[in-house]
Amino acid sequence: MEKYSAIIIDDEKDAREALSSLIELYCPEVEIVGEANSIPTAKSLILTRRPALIFLDISIGETLGFDLLQQLEAIHFQIIFTTAHSEYALRAFRVNAVDYLLKPIEPAQLVAAVEKVKNNQLSTTLNQQLAQIHQSLPKQDSKQLTINSADGIFIVDPDEIVYVRGEGNYSTFYLKDESTVIASKNLGFFEKDLEPPVFFRCHQSFMVNTSQIKKIDSKEGILELRGGARVSFSAKKKEDLLRLLNGEY
Repeated sequence: MEKYSAIIIDDEKDAREALSSLIELYCPEVEIVGEANSIPTAKSLILTRRPALIFLDISIGETLGFDLLQQLEAIHFQIIFTTAHSEYALRAFRVNAVDYLLKPIEPAQLVAAVEKVKNNQLSTTLNQQLAQIHQSLPKQDSKQLTINSADGIFIVDPDEIVYVRGEGNYSTFYLKDESTVIASKNLGFFEKDLEPPVFFRCHQSFMVNTSQIKKIDSKEGILELRGGARVSFSAKKKEDLLRLLNGEY
């Protein structure tokens, strides 16, 4: 049986013990390799033990579990949120959480969540093999961009990208066909492939396809894009953007 190393992160000792007992009883494939009651301790454990899975509480003292994820340069593990707060579910899935378990945790829900982890791990292995095959192919004169996502590997023509939004260690690509692709890399990672004058980093959180800019609203600091999207641009980027659009870049 393949083992999945895991860390439980929760500021309540009773909650950690209860979850650990459930895992031992119902999920023998999960091996608890550490517990943490604070974000600094959790970060240290993750960096030293490199778990395949973390069980992460939403509320950790005066902080949120999301704060831990933002402090990590890369996320090499799967996440199951465990919490008494249902209102953070949407935000949890935006960071590609495997599942969102509400306390008190039911054994059947825990087993189902771990099963998702196992299925995701299989998909990740297959996608890694696909990525290796793709990289070994002879390079063609192509502008296609390879994006690794939790849902698979996407091959995207940069011309189809309207804009990219960065959020922590993730980037969301908004495409002309109104679909989105969430990449497990930060926005800076893609700057080398999406360069001016076609693309422009107009804000810490946004990169736009300059051919999709419809209007520059200097008063509001907003770029209106074709298709209706509106993204922010920083005031210090305004002159660079205007020079780029005028062909002076």
